[in-house]
Amino acid sequence: MEEAARMLLEMHRSNCEADGVTYTTLISGFCKCGHNPCATTYLPITLAYEKIEELEECLELIEEMKD
Repeated sequence: MEEAARMLLEMHRSNCEADGVTYTTLISGFCKCGHNPCATTYLPITLAYEKIEELEECLELIEEMKD
């Protein structure tokens, strides 16, 4: 996960904008390593899904948070 965090920093330094896939992948990786994200972590993602009218994905994420 340290390498992933370094890559995100390098992307930022290179003016390469991270997208939802990037952030979702990072969150998933941190979860697999035992880090438990809080609801605050998921809120921007759910709002992004809602904004692009991907409500099914939004609801799936909320259900995942409950587990």
